[in-house]
Amino acid sequence: PYTGLNYELSVNGEYIDYGSAPNNYITDVLTDYAIDIIQAQSETDNPFFIELSYYAPHEPYLPAERHENVLTDLQAPRAPNFNEADMTGKPPWMASDPQLTDGQLAEIDQIYRQRAQTMQAVDEGIGKLVAALEASGELENTYIIFTSDNGFHLGQHRDLEGKAAPYEEDIRVPFVVRGPGIAAGETVSGFLSTNVDLPVTISDWAGVQPPDYVDGRSLTPLFQADADENTLAWREAVLIEFYGFTAETAEVDPLYTGVRTLRYKYIEHTDGGFIELYDLLDDPYELHNLALEGHDALVAQMHDWLIALQDCAGETCRMIENGDGY
Repeated sequence: PYTGLNYELSVNGEYIDYGSAPNNYITDVLTDYAIDIIQAQSETDNPFFIELSYYAPHEPYLPAERHENVLTDLQAPRAPNFNEADMTGKPPWMASDPQLTDGQLAEIDQIYRQRAQTMQAVDEGIGKLVAALEASGELENTYIIFTSDNGFHLGQHRDLEGKAAPYEEDIRVPFVVRGPGIAAGETVSGFLSTNVDLPVTISDWAGVQPPDYVDGRSLTPLFQADADENTLAWREAVLIEFYGFTAETAEVDPLYTGVRTLRYKYIEHTDGGFIELYDLLDDPYELHNLALEGHDALVAQMHDWLIALQDCAGETCRMIENGDGY
């Protein structure tokens, strides 16, 4: 299904084949299924929940036929960490990478355009979903969350493309909410949130109390008009982890772990124990590794925080995130 056409879906246990016709493009098909659910549920008094997971903009980055010739002039952003000139602060296996060639830069621009093209069908789909909710009378009583499971880098730190790095392009995701009590056009900043907050937030909206062992916290206080990072007690750190298959052990092991605060990012790599530390206020593009310049006390503090976050659960995690008990 990643190609958009010629795939099979299991629909309530029945396997349905979709061919190569343009109207079988999977983003459109998934949108139509979601609309069917909205229309059916609106005829009852029961609350409903829909998780609609589009494949776009996943590789091989194939847009709908109607979008193949749009946005043809787009170019991938060239931030200071794009095709980075000085890699001395990065792990040895990255620092030895040569700068990207003209051919690779052209490939990055093509991928960026194609990814944007695939998202046009998603954009249209969201518009149809909102229209279906409005037509059914459910829109003003429905929360809509738009987010992703990972970010994506294109050319940052000399890496062609990917989603598995510990840097901001990969670990930050969009998060947009529409619904009752949510002010239109407002941006909330100064708080750390993660995907583990989603089930707790949705439970809060639904009036359900999650079990004590569940991580995360409800984001609803952040949506209030008076939410202020200086007055609202909130987490000060979140855990970063990436697990991968290790040939030596034939097991899935952490390739790196880390801690992200509003100001700092601390990363410990399993391979060789290489450490990275960045001041994101002064160095938002993660160009200067402070761990190579001393800062021993800060490194020790972040290491202890990391160990505590790795071994916690539920309320203990929330306490440690707040900077207590480690």
